[in-house]
Amino acid sequence: MRILFVENHEVFAATVIAEFLAEADVTVVSSVAAAEAEVSVNEFDVALVDYDLDDAKGDAFVRRLRAAGSTMPVIAVSSHGAGNDALVHAGADAICRKMDFSNISRVLANVLRAQPVEQVVPSSTSNTPPSVRDEVEAHPVAGAWRSDFHAIVESFVRGDHALSVGLPGVEPVPAKTAEHIREYLADYGEKLVPLPPETWETSCAQWMGSHWDVIVDLWTSEGPSDMILLARVTESNGEYRISVESVYVP
Repeated sequence: MRILFVENHEVFAATVIAEFLAEADVTVVSSVAAAEAEVSVNEFDVALVDYDLDDAKGDAFVRRLRAAGSTMPVIAVSSHGAGNDALVHAGADAICRKMDFSNISRVLANVLRAQPVEQVVPSSTSNTPPSVRDEVEAHPVAGAWRSDFHAIVESFVRGDHALSVGLPGVEPVPAKTAEHIREYLADYGEKLVPLPPETWETSCAQWMGSHWDVIVDLWTSEGPSDMILLARVTESNGEYRISVESVYVP
């Protein structure tokens, strides 16, 4: 497999190539200009594109690639949700955040089978909507957050309601809130299960002026439940932070 890796962090590129892409033929470039030069003379099976590059933003490369008629699969690999949103809007086919790079083999397999855009970690995320600042209407939960919510619910399923193991981009749950969630789930009477793909068809996010209120519909072993996970998402300098507020039946 020939991979074009558009990434200007040399240490990160070298590390993940050695650990996860050792069997691939990887060409690393650090700028949009260098990426465009490579695709003009060489053929690649897929491109991994970061957002912050030496000479421009990665979405400029993806946009020009698509404008030229290229259908080469592109995977957005920014560590920032906003950067990955921009890359997807420009034409990227999937997202694999830097902190999730251990999943790159699965994401590569999916895009090379020409599957729809997806957010890394749960294969259930079949598209990647952006985070929308709209105080009037609710919108689908941003694709950049979905893997974090999958991880949160999976921690709850394991009984870690305080998220004590630590999840990147997610605040630990205060002890009182964690105990409330534990008791609520126990009293509900049905076993909580990891989020299925259908979760995102009904879950939503609403911009509140300074943050998003996010409602994630929870499922149990019996199917869709009437319980929700309520969370708050904030953004600072392109980094999203998720705080779990509660689990309850509205």
